[in-house]
Amino acid sequence: MEELINSFDKLDICLSQRGKELLINRNYEHKLDFVAKSTNKHSWRCNSHNDCKARVYTIGLNPPVTEGQNWHEHPANPSKKEIRKAMNELKDKNSNRCRSAIQAVQKNPYAQYQKPTSRSDLNLPEEFKRSCNNEKFIIYDSGKDDTNRIILFGTENNLKLLKSHLNWYVDDTFDVCPDIFYQLFTIHVLLKGKNLPCIYCLLPNKTLETYTRVFETSFRMVVFSISNSIYGEKYKSLGTRPLIMKLSTYIGEVKRGRGVGRKDPKFKHDLWKVYVRNIENMPRTNNNIEGWHSALQNVIRRSPVIYAFIDKIKLEQANMEAIHLQLVTRRLPKRKASYVELDKRISEIIKDYSKIKVIDYLRNLALIIDY
Repeated sequence: MEELINSFDKLDICLSQRGKELLINRNYEHKLDFVAKSTNKHSWRCNSHNDCKARVYTIGLNPPVTEGQNWHEHPANPSKKEIRKAMNELKDKNSNRCRSAIQAVQKNPYAQYQKPTSRSDLNLPEEFKRSCNNEKFIIYDSGKDDTNRIILFGTENNLKLLKSHLNWYVDDTFDVCPDIFYQLFTIHVLLKGKNLPCIYCLLPNKTLETYTRVFETSFRMVVFSISNSIYGEKYKSLGTRPLIMKLSTYIGEVKRGRGVGRKDPKFKHDLWKVYVRNIENMPRTNNNIEGWHSALQNVIRRSPVIYAFIDKIKLEQANMEAIHLQLVTRRLPKRKASYVELDKRISEIIKDYSKIKVIDYLRNLALIIDY
C-alpha cells in the first residue's frame, strides 16, 4: 500500500554527472526509471545500489512523493546530497560564465579591440594589416596626424594587375563604410570580362583634392599614367558638379558670330564616347562595378566597426585571387546569351557607321535598345 509522505511545494531535484535528474527523498537518491504516458506518473528507483528495490513515485515533477512497498536496505548518505548540490551549483556558474563568454564573442568578436572614435584614434593591430594569405594588405596610410587621413588596401599582386591594364574602373559606396570614414572608393580592372577589385580606399570626404591624392598615390605605387583611361563614371565620382548640366557641356555650344561649328565641350568627347570601347570590346558602362558594390553591401552591414569591415574586404580579396587564378588558367566565366547577342548586334551596326546616314545609324542603335 503506497503511503503519502511528502507535500512540499517543490521536489528536491539534483542532476547527475551526466545531467540526468535525481530525486532526493529522505536523503536517498532516486533516478527516473519510467514514465506512464497515460497518467504522467514518474517511477523512481534507488540510485545508490542496483540490488535495492526501493521505489518512490510522483506525478510529473510535482509533489507529493509517495513511497512504494519496498524500502531501502542500506543507510542514507546525507553528505552526498550536499556534495552533489554544490557540484551542480558550480557547474551552473561555470556553464553560465562560459555561455556568456561565447555569446559575447559571437555578438561582438572584436570586443577585445579598442573601438576608435576618430581617424586619428585608429591604430590597427597587425592582423588587420595582412591579407588572408598573410601578405601585406595596407599599401598606403597617410597616418594619424593627417586630419584627412586616407587608407588604401591592396596587395603587391593587385598593383601588378593595375600596372598591366590600361583601363581602370572606379566606383564608390557609402553604406558599407566604417563610421569614422566617409566612403569606400574602389579601383578595379576587367580581365576577360570579369571584374577584379584591386584597391580599396577609405576616404574622409568626397572632395576633388582627396580623389586626386588617391590617384596620385595609386599612380606612384604602380608607376603608371592613366591620362587617357578615365571615362564617364570616373569623373562622376569626383564629387564635383554633375557632368550633364545642359547639352552644351558635353556636345559643345554652337559658336556665335562668324564661322561655324561648336565650342569645345567641358569634357572632351574622347573621355566619354563609347564608339572605340565597342570596337575594342570594352564595357560601355560601370554596371559591372556597381553590381559588385551592391553584392558587397549584402555581405557587409551598414556602417560596420572598422575591424569587421577589414575582415570582410580581406575575404573579398581572397575571392578575387581565386577568380583571377581561374581566369589565367582559362576557366572563363560564361556570359548570358542575351548579353552576347546584344553586343554582337551593336558591333554589326557600328561597322556600318561610315556607310549609312548618321540619323539612320542612331535610329538602328535605338531600335536595339528598345527591342
